Amino acid sequence: MAKKHITKDDVYYSNNSNWNKDVNYPGDENALEILNNLKIQLKNYKDNLIDNKYVIETSGGEKINIQFVKKNMPYLLGVDANKIKETNFFQENLKIEKLHAYKALELITEDVESSIKINKNFNLNLLNFSRIKTRTEALNNISKKLEKLDFIIIDHNNDKRKNGTQLKSNKMIAIPSDNNLNYEFSLLGIVDNEDENYTETAFLTSNINGMVEDQVVSLPMELTIEKDIYTPVKTLSLTKPAMKKRLKECRDTLSNYNVHIDTTEMTMRLLEDCMGEEENEKRKSK
Repeated sequence: MAKKHITKDDVYYSNNSNWNKDVNYPGDENALEILNNLKIQLKNYKDNLIDNKYVIETSGGEKINIQFVKKNMPYLLGVDANKIKETNFFQENLKIEKLHAYKALELITEDVESSIKINKNFNLNLLNFSRIKTRTEALNNISKKLEKLDFIIIDHNNDKRKNGTQLKSNKMIAIPSDNNLNYEFSLLGIVDNEDENYTETAFLTSNINGMVEDQVVSLPMELTIEKDIYTPVKTLSLTKPAMKKRLKECRDTLSNYNVHIDTTEMTMRLLEDCMGEEENEKRKSK
C-alpha cells in the first residue's frame, strides 16, 4: 500500500488544539499505516537521533545547542503521553506502576492493532492520528536535513509576533518543503538558554508568515555532533560555494516576509557576492 501524502486537513487538525476526534480518525487501514510508520521512525530516531548533542554555528556567529532526549519524544511525535499513562489497559495488563512518557510511546508501537482497538474503547479520544502523521513527517524531514545543513534558523522572539503563542521556544529550525504543496515548512522548536536546553515541539505549517515576520533569521555554517564517549565528534561545514547557495536560497525563500538575515562580516560578503553574480548574469543575458 502506497504511503498517504500529508493533506491540508492533516496539517489543520494537527495544529488545532480543539481537534474533532470524529473527523480526525482516518479509518482502521490508514490508522494502521500511521502507527506502523511511527514504529519505523521511532527505531530510526532511537538509533540515529536520541541523545545526540548538536551544536550549530550560525551565519550570525551564534552557537545553538540541540539535544533530543527520550522524555520529549512522545510530544515531538504527536502522542499525548499523559493520556496513555492514564489508561487502565497499560496499568493493569502490564503492571507498570510508574509509566514513563517514552515507555508509553514504545507500548503504542509494540502492538499497533491493539493500540487502535484501545483508542476505539476510549471513544477515539486517545490518539490524534493527524498529529502523529504530521509530526512524524516533520521530525523525519528534520532528521534528514540536519546533517546536510539544509535549513534556516529563526531567532523566535514571541514579543515581536502579531499573534502570540504559548511556545517557549526561542529558536526554530525551519526546513522548506521539497515537493508537498500542502505545507511550506517543517519546524523544530528549541528552548536554548542558560537555564535549560530541550526540543519543545516539531510540526508542519502551511503558513510560515507568523513565525518569520519581523524576526531575525540565520543560516547554519557548521554543525558539530556528539553521540557518545566511544564515537568521535563529527564536524560538518558548508563549503564556500554551498554557503553562497544557501544564502541565496534563504534570501529568495524569505523575500516576501519582513525579516533580517543575521550575518557576520564574512557571510555578508558572500551574500553580496551572490547579488553581484546575479547582476552580472542579468547583464550578460541582455
